[in-house]
Amino acid sequence: MVKVKVLQIKNTYCLIFAKKNKIKVYSIYSDDGESGAFYDRPEFMRMIDDIEAGHINMVVVKVVYKSKE
Repeated sequence: MVKVKVLQIKNTYCLIFAKKNKIKVYSIYSDDGESGAFYDRPEFMRMIDDIEAGHINMVVVKVVYKSKE
């Protein structure tokens, strides 16, 4: 439940940023539950494919740092 809310907040933040800066959103790429330490994530690879195909020329990212308790 908490993971979903964090993901929704990050996506909303990026969408608000894009709208405020008149940036057209092509797609949202989100590898739920996947470690960002690895590049072979499905959505990350889809984003790379879209960049290489010329569909997008900018990536907006919201990073949330996790601390161990």
